[in-house]
Formats: sequence, structure tokens, C-alpha cells
Amino acid sequence: MGLFDDLLAAAAFNQDPYPLYHQMRNEAPVYWSDAWGCWMLTRYDDITWTLQDYQTFTSLGRLTATMDLPEPLWEKVEPLVRHYSQGLINVDPPDHTRMRKLAHMAFSPRAIRKMQTYIQDIVDRLIDERIERGCMDLIWDFSYPLPVTVIAEMMGIPVADHAKFKTWSRDIVGFMATPKPTPEILFKSQDALLAMQQYFRDIYAKRRQGPEDDLITALVQAELEGDKLTEEEMVSSCVTILIGGHETTTYLIANGVYALLQHPEQLSLLKDNPELADSATEEFLRYEGPFQRNRRIATRDVQIGDKLIKKGQLVMQFLGAANRDPAQFRNPDALDIKRSPNKHLAFGYGPHFCVGAPLGRMEASTAIGTLLRRLKDLRLARDDLQWNNALFRGLKSLPIQFEVKTYLVEGIKYNWTLVKVETDAGIYGWGEATNWPGSPLIEAACQHIGQFVIGQDARRIDYIWTKIYRDMHWLGQAGPLLSAISALDIALWDIKGKALGAPVYELLGGKYRERIQLYANYWFIDGDHSAASYAQQAKETVAAGFTALKFDPFAHVHYGYGDDLSDANELSEAQKRLALELVSAVAEAVGPEAPLAIETHAFLNGPTAVEMARRLAQLGFNCMWYEEPALPEHPDAIADIRRRIPLPVCVGERLHSRYMAKRILDARAADILMPDITRCGGISEMRKIANMAEAYNVPIAPHNPNGPISTIASAHTMATIPNFYRQEFMVKDVAWRDSCLSHALPIESGYFILPDRPGLGFEIDETELSKHPGLRTAPVDRRYYV
Repeated sequence: MGLFDDLLAAAAFNQDPYPLYHQMRNEAPVYWSDAWGCWMLTRYDDITWTLQDYQTFTSLGRLTATMDLPEPLWEKVEPLVRHYSQGLINVDPPDHTRMRKLAHMAFSPRAIRKMQTYIQDIVDRLIDERIERGCMDLIWDFSYPLPVTVIAEMMGIPVADHAKFKTWSRDIVGFMATPKPTPEILFKSQDALLAMQQYFRDIYAKRRQGPEDDLITALVQAELEGDKLTEEEMVSSCVTILIGGHETTTYLIANGVYALLQHPEQLSLLKDNPELADSATEEFLRYEGPFQRNRRIATRDVQIGDKLIKKGQLVMQFLGAANRDPAQFRNPDALDIKRSPNKHLAFGYGPHFCVGAPLGRMEASTAIGTLLRRLKDLRLARDDLQWNNALFRGLKSLPIQFEVKTYLVEGIKYNWTLVKVETDAGIYGWGEATNWPGSPLIEAACQHIGQFVIGQDARRIDYIWTKIYRDMHWLGQAGPLLSAISALDIALWDIKGKALGAPVYELLGGKYRERIQLYANYWFIDGDHSAASYAQQAKETVAAGFTALKFDPFAHVHYGYGDDLSDANELSEAQKRLALELVSAVAEAVGPEAPLAIETHAFLNGPTAVEMARRLAQLGFNCMWYEEPALPEHPDAIADIRRRIPLPVCVGERLHSRYMAKRILDARAADILMPDITRCGGISEMRKIANMAEAYNVPIAPHNPNGPISTIASAHTMATIPNFYRQEFMVKDVAWRDSCLSHALPIESGYFILPDRPGLGFEIDETELSKHPGLRTAPVDRRYYV
């Protein structure tokens, strides 16, 4: 066994061959491999000579020279041997010269220029198909379908047959990927070859009868000085063109994008200077060329360096090593998209220089330039990538991600922040992270933590939730992060339900109830904000079927009209009397059967919150709860207020995860807990909070920002917990609230009726969403409560 044979067969060589190329070039630039049965060349000058001198180093029989078969089997692989003994890449001048001139007529500059618009259209279409997802496998979703579509279009191959050619191509070149292919590998390659040859013979016959505007017709009709391609030459050339025309370009594009992602300074340079696209393509070909090995057979004894190559011996030219030779390229292991000169050998050299090189260059330059222009924040989805390094060098898969698809949609009080997550199987789920006034921050958080979802199994919801939470805890768990986690969690439950064909509430253990009782909020926004106006709107809300109402009697302070709070978060006596008047009027209007929840939004100081609770209690109305008398960061303060007032206390809409909820429960600070599914961590965390609250004998009445997804997700979750009380619902909302949903939850007599469709039970009309963009900055003359 030769010095480097074990290293050439090692997994490390597949992943990164360049260290071994350098070592071989330094220690054994002309190296005999027992395993491969050939001489291996790694120096630029040696390789250019052997590529140029076809009289000393022939292409005839080079691809079948490694076949080591017993005599009886040679006859059985005769079709494979015959194919690789003829055709454009397997013969030398003068036959090669004649065939190349004829083939070049079909690949003329004029013919290539005609493809520019078509190539751009395909590139844009492939991006359009994936841009909404925020991710793609760059190879299988983009860099493979692009060149195979282009070359198939040029050859007149129907779209429906493209998949056949991918399978045939892979199997045909399979025997070249191993040093000494077994009979089984050879037979598999031959079967695929025969199938592809027959396909082209059928097209050849059709084009002779009825010419079309395609490359096969051009090859059939090509004639120069009386010479034409024979049918066998045409079929062989078509096989070569199709295999070379898509495999090489597939990996050129993917390798180029990967190289840029590994060198962010070069990525930025190319994005800022798109005119460097052609120069960058040449550097991608040099730095990580897709075709790294070539073969020739010595026609005579010849000396290369200090080694004697004997007549009939196979010579392996490592083009990838030549392209990193420091004798030819300054700083060869650096990616430099402005490199000049750049006389790489990625397309070969001499008589057999690739006839399709102009097309491959155009495709790669167009594709990579468009990707960088259209996809923002382009990055790897994971870094455990595996390389092929046989006949072609390229990644087996290249999952990338870019801007996660989010929508900020204007709601009645604040933006809805909606997130779409899609699996490789095409199943997508919707989540919501509404938490104004921070929606632009939450949108950015959703896009940032999308990297934790890409490439994961969407069914492992708790694993993904925990990974995000723990990996991102350095930033703190409140606000944007938990809202972003909430959206992704809701979307994953939607995906899982759709995949399993079951409503989300069934996946959560089944439902305790068929209907979700609601309480009304935001029913009071019309009119002049007088007691009479509030009383009339309350009556109308109860008449519509709602049996409980919530409002903030101090809203004249918080909503931007009337007097403002003092610096000490106190109320004037006039403000206190107005609040009592409003509550009294509403209570009288709805009667004792409709309890009222009194909101404070934690804007009152402790003494004022206690005083107002006591004075409200004296009105003798049916009080459902007194909400947020202090901020949740101070559970002891809330507990102290709770002990000093005669009204039940409800807190929780600002809680971020079970950990904050536990502090409230341990302090005995709440009679009722009201977590928000878009803030606390989604469906998964809402369930955990509810289960924990049940152990403290505390009911759940979820806060709801009234986004289209949050409302439905909360209803699914509340259907499955025993300690559910009521769910919030904004009875007056924007006109388009339900128009973006395929199936809004029906409301009957103040109850949501649960759906029985898979997942969360709806689809989103993204066109409708785009008609109502949300605000990305808060207007200075308007206040929002959270």
C-alpha cells in the first residue's frame, strides 16, 4: 500500500482534501497509488502539461481503465466500455476536433445569450417558491433544479422527465467514484446508461422527422465541411452534455454560496459590489471547484519529475490540488473574489476544455447574484455538513435560512405579530407573538431564533422549546424572547396537528369542554366616554350574549384623553369619582348576573390601588376581579394589596414563563391567573402554568391580545385544562380580523365553539394580511397599554 493510500480513503479527505493535496504536492507530487492503480499528480504545471499534450496523454479508454474484471465479464459490460470509448470527451484530435466544432455550434455565444432571460426567470421562480418559508436546502431546492431545468430546456426534454435524468446521471457516474468498481456497480451504471441512451435515440428519431428549436435538433442538423455527427456520436454527446451540464453547475453554485457563508467579509464585498459576480464565479471554481479529478493514459514512457510513467499507465490529475498550488496562486487557501489573474483548471485545459463552460458560468453568476440580492440575512441552518468527494466535489445537502417570514398586521389596539413555519414536507403552521408596543423587537427575535427550528424535527416541540429557552437565557427570558418562543411553539403545535390529522386539543390530552366561555373587553370604545355611553354599550354587549365584562374605569387617564396621572401614579379626587361613576353605571346597566372585571394596568401606586379597590367594593356590584394592582415583578407587593382589599385579584398577562408564574403563586398573590399565550411561551408553557396553578387551586382566565391565531390557540389550550374560568375576547375589532382566516371560531351566546379540523383548524390568507401592514414605530401622540 502506498504512502498516502490510507489518507486518500479516509473520511477526512472527503470533508477537506486540501491539506492532503498540499502534503502530496510537497512530499510526492507524482505519486503511485496501489489502491487506485494510477499515478496521481498535484502540481499545476504537471497537470496543465498532461491536459494539453493529448499525443502523450490520451483520453481514449481513460474512464474504463480501472475496470479489473475477469475475462467472461468484459463482454457483459461491452455497452459501457463502448460508450466511454467514443463521444466528445473520450476521443482525441482529429476526431475530437471535428466533434467539438460541431457541438460548439449548438453552444455558440448567440445560443447562450438567448438563455439569459430564461435562466433569470428560473432562478426567480425557485426563490419565489421558498422565500415565504425562510429556509431551503440550497442544493435540492435550488442549485440542482436550476441547471437540470436549463439543460433539459435546451435539449427539449419535458419537465416531467427531469427526475429520471437525476437518477440516471447518479448511477451512470457511480463506477467512476471508486478506485476499482465491482461488477455490481458497473452493471448498475450500464443499466442507467442504456436507459438514457434509448431515451435520446427516441428523441433523435423524432427530431429527424420534425425539427424543433432545441439543442438536440441543432446537433442533428449541425454540419461543418460535410461532416455530421453520427447517431451514436450524437447520443453519446447528449449523455455527456446532460450529465456535465447539471452536476457541475449544481455543485458550483452550492460550493460558491457555502464558501461565501464561510467568509462573511467576501459575502459583504460581493453584496455591495454585484459587478464582481463574474470574478467571484471564477474564484469559486478555483477555490472549491466541483470537478476535481481527471484522467489520462500515457501513450509512451514519459518522465514527470523524478518518476517514470510507463506506457499504458493511468494518470490521475487532481484539478483541485492544481487550483491550490502556491506556485501558481498567491495565498491559495484564501477566498478572494477579486483575484486576478485566475487561470484555474476547474473546466480543464487544452483541447478538452469544457464546451459548456460559458453556460455554467452564466448560471452560477446569475444564481448567486440573485440569491444575495433577494435573500436577506442569508446563513447556514446547521454546520454538520457532509461532502461528496468522488467524481464531483459537493455537499450532500446545504440547508440555509434567511429572514423568517413574519407579518406585522395592524389590529385595533396594537400590531398582531404572526409567524409562519414550514417543514420540508410542505406542512406549515402559524404562530403569534403579539405584544405591542414591542412588535418590531419581537419580529426581530422571531427571525433570530428561527435558527433553532430550522433542521429540527417539528414533532419535538418541548425539546425545541427548551433548547431555545436555555440557549438564549443569556439575553433574559422576558419580553421579545418569550413572545418569539410563543409564536414558534404555537406554529409547531399547528404543524403537528396537521401532520397527525388531529385538532391540537386532542394532542394535549383531549377536551374537558366543547365550548370556551368568553368575557368581553374593548366593548366601550365608541361614544363620548361618559357614564351613559358606557352603560349603553355594556347593555348591547350583554344582549349579544356575553355574560361578563372587563374595562378600565381609569381609562380616561391611560388612553390619551382627559387628565393624565400625576408623577406619583396618583388620582385626583375628581378622577376617583369619575371611575366610581363609570363602574356604578355599567353595573346597574348589566345587573348582578354579569360580573365586572376592573382593570388598573398596574398604573396606580400601592395606596391608591388599595383605596380604589375598597371604594369600588362599597358599590356592591358583582366583581369578577381587580386586575393588576401592581406589576408582576413584585409578587409580594401584589400579595400585600390582596390581603388588604375585599376584591379578588387577577394578574398574569405580563408573565413570561412558568418561572415568573410560580413566584406569583408562591406569594399567594392571585385569586385568578391570566397568562397570555403569546407572551408566556405558547401552548406548551400555558399548559404548564395552568397545571401548576391547579395545584394552588387557582383558576386560569387567559389574557388575549385578540390576534386571529392567539385567540384560537388559547381556546384549544383552555379546552384541555380543568381549572379554566373564562377567556378574554375583544368584541369590537378591526373589520378584517376574521377575513384573513379560512375558519374563524364561531361565537354562540358568548362562547367559542371548538373546531374539529386538524391542527389549530384554519388557514391564513397571506394576501389579506399584506393589505393591513402594522405600525413599526409608535406615533408620538398615541398611547397603548400592554
